[in-house]
Formats: sequence, C-alpha cells, structure tokens
Amino acid sequence: EKVETQKTLDGFKPSIMDSVHEWKENLGFSDILSTLPLLIEQEISTQRVRGVIYANYLVPLFAPLFVIIVFFAVPISMRFFNLAFFSSVGVFLTLGGWGIIFTLAQLATTGTLHPELAVVLPFVVATVFAGALFRKHL
Repeated sequence: EKVETQKTLDGFKPSIMDSVHEWKENLGFSDILSTLPLLIEQEISTQRVRGVIYANYLVPLFAPLFVIIVFFAVPISMRFFNLAFFSSVGVFLTLGGWGIIFTLAQLATTGTLHPELAVVLPFVVATVFAGALFRKHL
C-alpha cells in the first residue's frame, strides 16, 4: 500500500515523557495537563503525577492557613505577654508543620502514599480549622 503522508506521534513531546519517566518534579502545568490524558489512555497510574501537581500547586497554599491558625489560636494577651517565647514557639510550630507537609508531599510524589490522603486531606483539615478559628473571632 502506498501512502503519501502518514501522521504518527501527533503532538508527541519526548521531553515530557522523559520527565514523566524520571518523575522529575519540575514539570510545568501545561506539560502535566498534556501528559495526564496520555497516561490515562495507556492505563498507567497517575498517582505520581497527581502528587507532583498537589506538591507544586497546593502545598504553598498552606502558608496563609498557618498564619490564620497561629494568629487566631493564640490569645492576644499571650502574644504580647512574653514576645520572645511566643515568637520561638510560633517559629518552631510553623517549621514543624512545614516539615510534616513537605514530607507528606514528597511521599506523595514518589507514589508511596496516595496524593489525596497525603496532601489534599491535610489541606482540607487545615482549611476547615483555619475557617472555624476565623469565623469564631469575627
């Protein structure tokens, strides 16, 4: 059979596939969006890609939640009574919280934990807790 032209691998981007194969975390959002349908079509697990999405785009949103929680969880009198102690405890708790969130996000990107349980669930819990504190003090 003689074929004049044949389109193969239309829209194929080898750099994206290399990044997905090596599970690099520096995939761009458009790269991830173009890779997800291909992985779903090939019936390949998207757990690591979802973990990268959550780690890159959801974890930074924990910062405002931590600020709200620290600001509203501690009474005003405690904040000014012993400023050095409050600052030390606030920094320690914030770094500890970030360490836990970072560890969970890394476990999600390696495929060890489900990304929804490792990143989305703590985000929802922190959002609900921060929202409850915010509503209570309004």
